[in-house]
Amino acid sequence: MQFIIPLLLYRMMFPCAYKQLLGFDCPLCGGQRSLLMLLSGDVKGSFLMYPPLIPVLVLIGFFIAHLVNNKIVAGKFLVRYSLITLAVVMVNYIFSLIFSHTS
Repeated sequence: MQFIIPLLLYRMMFPCAYKQLLGFDCPLCGGQRSLLMLLSGDVKGSFLMYPPLIPVLVLIGFFIAHLVNNKIVAGKFLVRYSLITLAVVMVNYIFSLIFSHTS
């Protein structure tokens, strides 16, 4: 049962318009596959596919909590965590651009 949902989601994955238009990966490339691996229970594979996934998911959770009640997650904290998450995503993106084509 745990593999049915990821299998259905795998069939509905969106193609990357950024990659189709520009010919190289976007900062979130690998995120969908990483999420599917995480939903399948493959935490290590998920992390290796796209390391910033966990901070991005935590950010989404904080944002939803802030929308529900802004006293749960303060706006200043949300801004700071967003910037840190953006930095993590961009560092991962730069590393993937540098090291993905050096074979």
